[in-house]
Amino acid sequence: MHLFRFLTLSILCTVLIIGVSQTSTQTNNRQQLLALYSKADRLYHEGEEIVNRNDYTEQKEEQLNKDALTVFRNLKAALDKTDPPFDSLSFFVNFKIGVLEHYFDNLPAAKKHYLTAIELKSKLPFLADSFLFKPYLYAGIILYNENLFDSSLIIYKKAESIARSYSIALQGTERLYNTLGALYYETGNYRQAKNYTEKSLSVIPRSNPYYNQLVVNYKINLASILTRLEEFDEANRIYQEILPLNIHRDIVLHNTGVINLRLGAINKALEYFRRVNYTDNRKARLYNDIATAYMNIHKNDSSLFYLQLASATDTSTKKSVVKGQTHQAWGDLLVTENKMKEALTKYQTAITNYYPAFDENDIYNNPMI
Repeated sequence: MHLFRFLTLSILCTVLIIGVSQTSTQTNNRQQLLALYSKADRLYHEGEEIVNRNDYTEQKEEQLNKDALTVFRNLKAALDKTDPPFDSLSFFVNFKIGVLEHYFDNLPAAKKHYLTAIELKSKLPFLADSFLFKPYLYAGIILYNENLFDSSLIIYKKAESIARSYSIALQGTERLYNTLGALYYETGNYRQAKNYTEKSLSVIPRSNPYYNQLVVNYKINLASILTRLEEFDEANRIYQEILPLNIHRDIVLHNTGVINLRLGAINKALEYFRRVNYTDNRKARLYNDIATAYMNIHKNDSSLFYLQLASATDTSTKKSVVKGQTHQAWGDLLVTENKMKEALTKYQTAITNYYPAFDENDIYNNPMI
């Protein structure tokens, strides 16, 4: 969770406008609110910057963010009670609460505050559109993770429109383009995915403390897209280029194995797969690919073994593409053994995982697309 905050350092200024026609009481109230904002904002920025200190620990960072969130919540309660029209302060308070809730993975609350900040901006014509860039970007990321691709695309396009209006790349532009690339990848538009991922690589600032990691991340994404486009030589070249960096080594090895699997170099694919040492639920996808490799060389017992491993490894109760791939490959295996009824059952389960809203187990009923 701390990586989110590292990669999303705020560029929002904290200049807040106080109207000239306020009463003395309102002025005093606003001065108190601004003093509380100053305290919260100091904690907020300390939470951002502690990563650069010699005494950094994740626990210290988390505590600073907890303290900042508490003060911001108190400030919002006071603001809503005593001065609701103070929209400029409310904009910054809601945005920063959103960032902090996002840090703590409280995504519904984060989205709510991002969208509130976006709505408030319409009442603040004196604020440059650049202030909307990050609320759009972060809200879009949450919508994307909720599989609301249409909604996330709409909001990303608004962020992109803002980014394009500035000659200097806004902080986070590389993340916008990379996520747009991921969105187009998920929806099967691989050409657009390639375009946006290449854009993301072109705008990563070298001053970013995570420059090397971001470059590797985005190159992995690009190579995955190229694999989908069957541009295997270029995808393989990228993987071989980044493999010596030992960043996300297991992913690089796995994906290189997939290229060889797609090319029919089964033994070479298996060599790469055996070098992968995942310690998380990515094992299920690896086992699916190993099962497919063995199926291609007619070692059905080995294929079944790894499909069973994939199924046993993916213990989540949620539907997923990986589960769909497991059942689809299992269906393919059953077809090779002329077990058509069992294969159809597996294919139907695969469909229900690919389309989470579809729950029909009857093999004669399929989702309307």
